[in-house]
Order: sequence, then C-alpha cells, then structure tokens
Amino acid sequence: MKVEVEITPVSSIDQTLELVEVIEGFSATRLGVSDVVLFRDVYSTMTICAQHTNRVLIGPLVTNPYLRHPVPTAASFATMNEISSGRMFLGIGVGSGISQLGFSQSNPAGILEEFILVFKRLLEGGKVDFHGDYFSLSNVALPHELTAKIPIVIGTRSEQVCKLAGKVAD
Repeated sequence: MKVEVEITPVSSIDQTLELVEVIEGFSATRLGVSDVVLFRDVYSTMTICAQHTNRVLIGPLVTNPYLRHPVPTAASFATMNEISSGRMFLGIGVGSGISQLGFSQSNPAGILEEFILVFKRLLEGGKVDFHGDYFSLSNVALPHELTAKIPIVIGTRSEQVCKLAGKVAD
C-alpha cells in the first residue's frame, strides 16, 4: 500500500522533524511539503527533511511558477536531489494565495507548460535556449554535476491543466 502525506510548515522545525520521523517510520512513500507564501520556506524545510529521512520521496505541494523561476528552481531541486540521494520530486501548480501579492494568474496552463519544459531541459544537461511567452533563456546551462531526473507532479482543479498534466507530468 502506498501512503502519501502532506505537511504544512507552520510548526517549528523541531516539531516538523518529529512528524517527519513518524511519517518515515510509517513507511510513507511520498512526503509533500506545502509551498505557501508567508509560511516557513518550503525548500529549506524539504532539505532538512531530506537530511533526516532515508526512504521517503520529498517534494513541494505545490511550487508556483508565478513566484519561482524555472532556472533557480531546477538548480535547487538538483541540489536537494543530491542531498536526498535521489529522493526529490517536483509538485507544481498555480496554487492559491498569490493574488494578495499582486500576481494575476492568467493562462495557468501556459505558464506551467513553459516552466516544466525549461525545468526538464535544464536538468537533462546541456545548454538551453527557450523563448516563450513567460520565460526566455539564451544559452543557459546548469553545471554537469547538477543534472538529475526529477519526477514531476501537477496539482490542479482545472480541466485544462489536467490535460497538460497528462502530457508533461510523470
């Protein structure tokens, strides 16, 4: 039986690590950490969870492409994947709670698709040239040692984004 758990980083790091220990002891297969604006930083939280676990896959539920650029996100995930011995996954979606920051969520499927294409190409290695409606890169590459295969999960309630998930997610 597969057990997947999501935690929201509102507790102290010590309390979060206690919970993560229980989750791994329960043999959960995947640990999602909520990526919510103004809560504890999800990437720092995932990294410390990776350092205190051995088996569970770890990733955000969900990182938001309106707030995070695919280049530093790919570098962060490659680094966390190294720290976790290959146990990271990317949970991505347009989420909620960003309108109060002044972001308009126009064309969520378009920005998600571009983000995922850039993210995947960067982690495959080599130089990336990409010119879309939301992201534009010229001759950008991660260091060779940061290439990695990071599974991608898309979180959504939108029919259009569900269709995209079937096309580009794992």
